[in-house]
Amino acid sequence: MSTKATEKAKESNFRVSLLFFRDMCDAYFTRHFDFFKRNDALFGDNSYGHISREVPTHIYLMHRDLSALEDGKWKTRDEFKPYFSALKHFPSLGNDINATGKEYHERTADLYIKRVRDISNIHVFDRWRTNKLIPLAIGGHPVISKHLLRWIFSGSQFPSVTVQLEFHYTGNFVEEVNVAECLAGLTESTNTTR
Repeated sequence: MSTKATEKAKESNFRVSLLFFRDMCDAYFTRHFDFFKRNDALFGDNSYGHISREVPTHIYLMHRDLSALEDGKWKTRDEFKPYFSALKHFPSLGNDINATGKEYHERTADLYIKRVRDISNIHVFDRWRTNKLIPLAIGGHPVISKHLLRWIFSGSQFPSVTVQLEFHYTGNFVEEVNVAECLAGLTESTNTTR
């Protein structure tokens, strides 16, 4: 039986869910997807799809940014303020899995981020962190390239210096990365079976 009250509750649930997905796009997806759909900054127009030299480094950025949302850390991010503003109107209904109160929406959001991690590990991170694809980074950022080559040829340690990644900018956001963290993240558990 449908009443105005039940229809309004369904609409509110749908709206809160949509706000979470929009905020997730603001916090993670948009800037990473924008990176993958653009031309290479050095090769210019009509070079769409020719960014593989920058992808290993960007895969690290994606991993880093997703890690910053996991384990409930997303709840402290400004990007999710619209979601929490809408969610505050929902009652606390406990852990009843059939109840769609605040707890339901927060559990669903946590589960969604976990699914993003699981799928990203299989289809993105594990595929690009291979001994066949990581060397593409040699054509990327000069500092990262230099230290990756030193590591390949002499096993030297990665320096703990921060560099700006000029070809990873999306919008007004400047990407910065610690060389040691980036290269360690790419090489420590490289998949050698692919």
